[in-house]
Amino acid sequence: MARVREGQRSRPPALAIDTPTGYNAAMSADAASPPPALHLAIDGMHCGACVRRVRAALEKLPGVTVTEVAIGRAEVVPGAVAAAEVVAALARAGYPAREGA
Repeated sequence: MARVREGQRSRPPALAIDTPTGYNAAMSADAASPPPALHLAIDGMHCGACVRRVRAALEKLPGVTVTEVAIGRAEVVPGAVAAAEVVAALARAGYPAREGA
């Protein structure tokens, strides 16, 4: 661990990332951590059409990234959207959901 001398400011360590062009970009360790995922248990899903409807309802929410949708469950990164808003959107689409799949 690096020592910080008196008068120096502390900052998070940087990560070196090689890009396809060969350019070595530095990124803060704080920026490298992924946002937390929201795991949902979803009722009423029975087929592939249900999966498509749930995915479509989730993708309509601004800032939400859908990482996985399967029968009975979904995983999303809600961004700035509250978990309750994600659950409410699924309920409006006809699929009651709860956190913690």
